[in-house]
Amino acid sequence: MEAVYDGSLAGLFAILDGVCRGGPLPDRVRLEVNPLGCLEDASPEDPAQRDLFEADEAGRPYPPEQAGSGISYRSAKSRDAGGGAAKELFAASANACDDFIHGWMSEFPIAAELLRFAWKVIAAARAGGSGRPEGIRSPEARLAAGRAAVDRGDPAVAATLSAAFKVCREIDRLRGLLRFAPDSQGVYTARCAPDHFVLPSLADHFFRRFGDTPWAIVDEKRRLALVCSVAGEPRLIRASVPQDPSGGKAAPLMPDAWTELWRKYHRAINNESRRNPALQRQFMPVRYWKYLNEI
Repeated sequence: MEAVYDGSLAGLFAILDGVCRGGPLPDRVRLEVNPLGCLEDASPEDPAQRDLFEADEAGRPYPPEQAGSGISYRSAKSRDAGGGAAKELFAASANACDDFIHGWMSEFPIAAELLRFAWKVIAAARAGGSGRPEGIRSPEARLAAGRAAVDRGDPAVAATLSAAFKVCREIDRLRGLLRFAPDSQGVYTARCAPDHFVLPSLADHFFRRFGDTPWAIVDEKRRLALVCSVAGEPRLIRASVPQDPSGGKAAPLMPDAWTELWRKYHRAINNESRRNPALQRQFMPVRYWKYLNEI
């Protein structure tokens, strides 16, 4: 059986919800709509920005059989609202729910594997909790679900866990490697070109870090920007990204004097005797270097 979905997390949960209600588990999933097509073109300082998580649902052209799903990244991640398959997957195993979401964020063509992984976990929890008062929330159900979620002998589980690991690793790297600098509007802006769609997972970290300071993270690869004004929450919008035909180092966002001051500071505190290029490339892959002013 082949399923069709729009590429969104809500669309994937909608298919899973159908399976949980007794529908067939698809062995193929075809992407039919751009998952980011509902976002508006805007600049990071545009005040008329859509909410980061509401934009995932606003005006999205779901195929008819998937319409009505109200699950966004935030509702699934915060374990609040959404209902249906999202709640059942989280109740069975919070870790498996995270792996499912991060697997989707990888943008790998593994939608069918993600569905098989999630259904394997839910089915194991249902079997483990059968006849028990707490159902899938019983210790026995969660133990069974946890075992199913790490069964790497299953190709679907192996594919999901591998994709989720790569996404989590990139999220962790970007939290430390993003370099912010004030633009002409005073918005502290960082640029990147991540391998995966990780901007939503950076929102909470930098929202807490910057406080009342306006900031933006521009994904040049996907032409998206995660922005946050002084009084608002992070929002995901379309961004106009100038092309660099040379493919070289990104142009600095801060005045040249400040860029040079940062480089002098980095050279002053750097211990050349402990320089280890191989280890540096391991923690700071070369693809990130053009965004690092100190290199």
